Amino acid sequence: MRTLLSVLLIVAVVAYLLHRLATWAERRGWIYYRRGRGSALGSVMSAVDPIYNPGKSHQIEEQRRLQDDREDEEAAAPPLPGPRGTHILLQTERLTLRRFTESDVDHLFALDDDAEVMRFINGGKPTSREEIENGILPAFFSYYDRYEGYGFWAAIERTTGEFLGWFHLRPDEDAGDDEPELGYRLRRSAWGKGYATEGSRALVDKAFTELGARRVVASTMAVNTGSRRVMEKSGLRFVKTFHAEWPEVIDGSDEGDVEYALTRAEWEQQNRGGL
Repeated sequence: MRTLLSVLLIVAVVAYLLHRLATWAERRGWIYYRRGRGSALGSVMSAVDPIYNPGKSHQIEEQRRLQDDREDEEAAAPPLPGPRGTHILLQTERLTLRRFTESDVDHLFALDDDAEVMRFINGGKPTSREEIENGILPAFFSYYDRYEGYGFWAAIERTTGEFLGWFHLRPDEDAGDDEPELGYRLRRSAWGKGYATEGSRALVDKAFTELGARRVVASTMAVNTGSRRVMEKSGLRFVKTFHAEWPEVIDGSDEGDVEYALTRAEWEQQNRGGL
């Protein structure tokens, strides 16, 4: 009889201690087991708690169901474009603009290897891999160190994850930080689909709503009618034609370059007018 009482007493003490341990673990967020992230103690406590806290069984099952739903949604969601942990500047209906990383060397090399893409840049000459690795990418990275929202941004198609090219919004060398320059370079396969206008409009809006821009400017060769149309569709207006000294003399350079711009007041007026 004494032996039985001793056993019952031990069981009661153990049950009480387990109950206290479960309560302690629950307060610290260990009570619900999460697949792949929970500790061994967490899984034990989730099994113990319903026995000694019957009133919480339904609550625990509901928590598990919600957690499973969240995990299913995460599994079904498309992966973020670019390497894990990539900084994303913004997203539009079809585009993600993210920071460049060292793994984008091949993307940039393929982009600049197309003579048509480089036609109005340097007459169609490709950019070497060495220049991309040692010059272009480090220059892109330097913007991220100096500015929060300015710099060069890889353009990724949201549905497919395909690299389409890049956009830039950066302080103009001849102006202050409140007068950034807009630009882009896209793969030929992305031309004529509205990506340039979509990305440019998003950057213009960000410049005025978040970055304190007073004026956004852009320029291109006077004969580059495609880029001029994008500037106009993005809300920028023709300012002037000018002639600058460039390293390469290419077809059409004798007609000069054109500057387009949009002031904050003009942007506000366009938004009020629904343009």
